[in-house]
Amino acid sequence: MPADTTSDDNATNTSQTASAVDGQLRDEALLATLGYKQELMRVFTPWELFGMGFSVMGLFSSMASVLIYVIPNGGASAMVWGWTVCVFFLMFLALALAELGSAAPTSGGLYYWTHSLSSPRYKNVLSWIVGYSNSVGTIASIASVDWGFAVQLMAAASIGSDFTFLPTTGQTYGVYALVLLIHAMVCSMAMKYIARLQLAYTLLNVLLCVGIIVGLPSATPNEFRNSAGYAFGSFENFYGWPNGFAFILSFLAPLWTVGGFDTSVHISEEAKNASIAVPWALISAVAISSVLGWAINVAISFNMGTDLGSIVASPIGQPMAAILFNSFGKRATLAVWSIVIIVQFMMGMNMLTVCSRQIFAFSRDGGLPFSRYLRRVNTRTRTPTSAVWFAAFVSLLLGLLAFAGPQAIGAIFSLVVAGQYVAYAIPISARFLGANKFKKGPFHLGIFSLPVAVIAVAWMSFILFIFFFPTTTDPTAANMNYTVVVWGGVIILSLLYFYFPKYGGRHWFTGPIRTLGDTNASGMGREDDSEKKYDASFFLLEIFSCRRDRSYVRTARNHGIALVLSCTPVSFTPTILHAKMHNRDEELLATLGYKQELRREFSPWELFGISFSIIGVFPSMASVLLYAIPNGGPLAMVWGWAVGLVFVMFIGLAMAELGSAAPTSGGLYYWTHTFSSPRYKNVFAWIVGYELQLVRTHIRHRGVKLGFCCPADGRRQYRERYDPDAYHGPDFVTGFLSRLQTFYIVVNVAICVIIFVGLPAATPQEFKNSAKVAFGDFQNLNGWPDGFAFIFSFLSPLWTFGALDPCIHLSEEASNAAIAVPWAIVSTIVVSGILGWAVNITLAFNMGTDLVSIVENPIGQPMATILFNGFGKRGILGVWSLVVVAQFMIGTGAVTVSARQIFAFSRDGGLPFSRFLRRVSPHTHTPLYAVWAMVLVAILLGLLAFAGPNAISAIFSLGVVAQYIAYTVPIAARFLGKNDFKKGPFHLGIFSLPVAVIAVAFMSFMIIIFTFPTTPNPTTEDMNYTVVVSGGVMILSLAYYFFPKYGGRYWFQGPIRTVEDDLDAGSAARGDKDSLDSDGVVLVDAPEKLGEGLKM
Repeated sequence: MPADTTSDDNATNTSQTASAVDGQLRDEALLATLGYKQELMRVFTPWELFGMGFSVMGLFSSMASVLIYVIPNGGASAMVWGWTVCVFFLMFLALALAELGSAAPTSGGLYYWTHSLSSPRYKNVLSWIVGYSNSVGTIASIASVDWGFAVQLMAAASIGSDFTFLPTTGQTYGVYALVLLIHAMVCSMAMKYIARLQLAYTLLNVLLCVGIIVGLPSATPNEFRNSAGYAFGSFENFYGWPNGFAFILSFLAPLWTVGGFDTSVHISEEAKNASIAVPWALISAVAISSVLGWAINVAISFNMGTDLGSIVASPIGQPMAAILFNSFGKRATLAVWSIVIIVQFMMGMNMLTVCSRQIFAFSRDGGLPFSRYLRRVNTRTRTPTSAVWFAAFVSLLLGLLAFAGPQAIGAIFSLVVAGQYVAYAIPISARFLGANKFKKGPFHLGIFSLPVAVIAVAWMSFILFIFFFPTTTDPTAANMNYTVVVWGGVIILSLLYFYFPKYGGRHWFTGPIRTLGDTNASGMGREDDSEKKYDASFFLLEIFSCRRDRSYVRTARNHGIALVLSCTPVSFTPTILHAKMHNRDEELLATLGYKQELRREFSPWELFGISFSIIGVFPSMASVLLYAIPNGGPLAMVWGWAVGLVFVMFIGLAMAELGSAAPTSGGLYYWTHTFSSPRYKNVFAWIVGYELQLVRTHIRHRGVKLGFCCPADGRRQYRERYDPDAYHGPDFVTGFLSRLQTFYIVVNVAICVIIFVGLPAATPQEFKNSAKVAFGDFQNLNGWPDGFAFIFSFLSPLWTFGALDPCIHLSEEASNAAIAVPWAIVSTIVVSGILGWAVNITLAFNMGTDLVSIVENPIGQPMATILFNGFGKRGILGVWSLVVVAQFMIGTGAVTVSARQIFAFSRDGGLPFSRFLRRVSPHTHTPLYAVWAMVLVAILLGLLAFAGPNAISAIFSLGVVAQYIAYTVPIAARFLGKNDFKKGPFHLGIFSLPVAVIAVAFMSFMIIIFTFPTTPNPTTEDMNYTVVVSGGVMILSLAYYFFPKYGGRYWFQGPIRTVEDDLDAGSAARGDKDSLDSDGVVLVDAPEKLGEGLKM
C-alpha cells in the first residue's frame, strides 16, 4: 500500500462502517417500498435461508412419510421415473416463484403478489383466497410433518419391542400433541438461535441422505437386491386404477416432499440481502433436494426386494422403516431411524416458524380473525409469538382427523399440495393476466418468464384436479379421499366470510395495509404509482455515490425505516434499489484502491459454481487416489479424508474472513501487504504473489496425468503427454462463462451420485468389502511408519481442496462480493467435503482387498481400475466420459481464475511485462493477455512430464506447498503485523484467532510433510522434487526482488491505487505522475524501469 495512508484509512473506516449497515438499510428500504416497516429482526444469512428451505423439505424424512403413496401406485418404476417427471416440472414452479420473490421479498409473499399484480376488480378477493389457501396449506404442512414424526417415533418403538408394541391412534395423537407443544415453545424464542441451527440441520439432512445412498446398497442381503431391469422397469398396481393414472397418483410422494417453495419467501423479512437470497435459497433447495431424492429412490429400488405387499402391510406400519429393517437389521435400523426422527423434528420446528410468518403477515393486513392479536410481535424476542401459538393450536385441531381413519389423515397430505398450489398458481398467473407493470428484481428470467409461468401453472392445475381422486376405483366411506371436502370447505368458508353481508371481508379488506406514515409506495407493480419518485430522506441514501466526503454516517429511525444522512439527497424510483448492489461493490473496491475494470457477471450461486467446479470433487480424487491407497488403503481414504476436511475447514474459515473484509482479485498478496509490518510487507507480498502464479499454473496442468485415460482392452488409450491447453483458450465473454456454472455444478454432482448409487449396485460380489474392511483396513505399501503413511495420505483431500481462493480472484466480477466470496468458500468446502467423503466410503466398500493390483494395474489409474472392476468396459467408458467433461470444466475455470491473479499482480507492477499483462479488452472486459500468458507458462511447466512420472507428480505436491505458503502468510500477518483489521460482513468474532492458529499450524506442518519422498529410500527416479521446484521459484523470485539497482525492492510498493481521484504516494515516489493511461490509471512496468535506471 502507499506510504501515506492516513486519509485513505479514514475514508476506508467510514466506508466500511457504511458498508456494514448498508445491507440492513437496503433491505429495510426495499421493504418500505412494499409498504411495510421493519418489525422482525434480520438474522438469516443467505446460507441459513437456504438451510431453512432445505430442512423444511427434510428430504429423506419426508420421503419416509409418503412412501406409502408411491409403492402401491407403480412400485419401483413410479419411485424412480415418477420422481424424475415431477422434479422436472417443479423446477419450472421454483423459477417462477423465485422471480416474484426477488421482485418483492415480503413475508406476505403470495397474497401480496396477487393483490399487487391482479386487475383492480378482482385483486381483493383473489388476494383473500390466496391468503387463506396459503395459511391453511402451511398449517396443514405443520400437521402432516408432526404427524409423520409421531408415526415414525411409534415405528421405532415397534421395532425396538420386536413388534410386541403396536401403537393406537390415541397414543400417536398424544405424541403429536407433545411435539407441537415443544415446537411452539422453541419457535417463540429469538430467531437468531433458530437461524444459527440451520447449518446443523442442513448437514444432518445431507449426511442422512448420503448414509442411505451409500449404506443401503452395502448392507442389503442378496435376497432383497433387485436387478437394474426391476429397479427401473417394474410396475406394480395395487389399487385397480389404469396403470397410467396410478403412475400419476404416485406423484403425491415427490410433490409433497419437494414442497414448501414459499419457505424462504415467508422468512424474507428476517433475511439479509433478501432480494437475492430468497430466489437463490428457493432454487438451490429444490435443485439439491431433487438430485438427492432421485438418488435415494434409485438406491431403495435396487434394495427393497420384490414383495411390495409385505412392505406395505408390515406390522412396523411404515414402508420406509420396513425396507431399512430388511437391509440393516434391528439395531442399525434403529440408529438410522433415530436420525430420521430428529430430522423430522427439525422439519416441524421450521415449518411452524414459516407458518407463523404467513399468519403474522396476513394478520398485519387484517385478513384473519383476531388479527389485532395475531399480528403482535414480542418486543423481547422480535418474533410473532401469538401467530406461533395460533398455528400450533389449529394444527392440533386438524390432527383430530386421524380418528376418522387413515384416509382422513391422509387428506392432510393432499391438502398441503392442493392448498399451496392454489396459492402458487394465482400470483404467477396474475403477473401476466392482471393490469400491472411488473418490476423485475435482481433475479429474473427475461424472455423465458412467460413460458416458464405457463408450464408451471398448467402443471399445478393438472395436479390439483388429480389429487381430488380417491386411491381406489371403488371407494368406500373408509377409504374415500377427503381432500376436496377439507380444502373445499376451507375455500367456501373463507368466501362466505368475505362476502358476508355488512360484516364480511369485502367491506373492509383492501389487501396489504401500509405500516408506514408516508403514503408514497409503489408496491410491486401497481400501474397508478409505478413512476413516482421518492426523496432519499425516505429511502436509503446513495452513500456510495459520494467519493470524497464520507466523514459522517448517521443512522436514524423513523417509523422503522433506517436513514443514512451523509450525502446530498437524491431521488430515485424503487427499481434503483436493485441496482445498488453494483454501486456498493464498486465503492468497496474503491476503498481498497482500485477502480472497476472488469464486469460483475457472477451471482453468488455462480461464484460458488466456479469454485465448486474447479475443485471438481470426483475428477480431482481420481487424480490423487494414487497417494491414498498405498498409504493406508480404505482406512486412509475414509478417515484421512475426514481428518483432512476438518483442518481444511479451519483454513477456509480464516480465508473467508479475509475475503469478506477485502474482496479484490489480488486477494492473498494484497492482504499480505495490507496486514504485514511495514518493514516486511513488500517482500512478503512479492513472495505470496509469485507463489500464487506457481499455484495457478500447476492447477492448469492438473489434468495431464489424469490424461483423459479411459481403460479399454487393458491398456491406456491416451498418454501422459496429452496436453489439453489448446482446448481451453481465453474466456472471451465472462458472462457466458458465469452462466455455465449451474451446468458445471450439475455435472459434478451427477458424477458423484452415479458413483454413490451405481457402483454398489454394479460391483460384483468378489470386489465387495465388509464394513470392517472399509472403515478399518490399513495397508501400507510404501514402507514409511504407519502413522507417517497415514499423514502422507492427506495429500489426496488436501490437493482436492487445494484451490480455496478461486472466488477471491473473481471477487471483482462478483455481485455482493463481501458476502458472496466467504459464502462460496465455506459452502464449497462443506458440499465438496461431504460428497467426497461419501465417494470414498463407496469406493472403500467396492474396491476389493487387493490394493497392489489396483495400484499396478496396466490401466495406470487406480480410480479407473476400481470403476473398471465395478462397471466393466462399457460402463466405465460412460462414467469416464463424464469425468473427462468435468476435468475439462476444471481447466476452463482454472484458466479464468489464473488470468485474474496475473492481471491483479500485473496491475500492481509485480510481474515482468506488467504493462501488457494488466490490460483489459474493451470489448469483452477480460484480461486477454493474462489468459494467454498463463497458458504459455502452463505448457512450459508441463514439459516436466518428460523427466519422468515423479517429476510430473511433483506438480501435485507442489500445488499444496505453494498454495499453503500463499495462504499462511496473510492469515498469520493479520494477527502478527501492525494493522487495524476491519471486519467484513462475514467474521468469526472471538473464534478468529484460534481458527487462524489452527489453520497456520496445520499448513506449516503439511508444507514440511509434502517435501518428503514417497518411500523411505528414494532413488533419483522416485525422489520428490517438490522442494526443488518450489524452492527454485522462491529463490528466483527473491533474486529478482533483491537484484542490485534494478530489482523489485527498488520499485515494488505493493498495491497501486487506480482510482481516478487520487494518485498514491508510492506512485509519486517512483516518478510515475506521467505513467497514466487514458483513463487516469497508474501504470507500472518493471522492465521499462530497468531501462531507465530508476533511483530511489
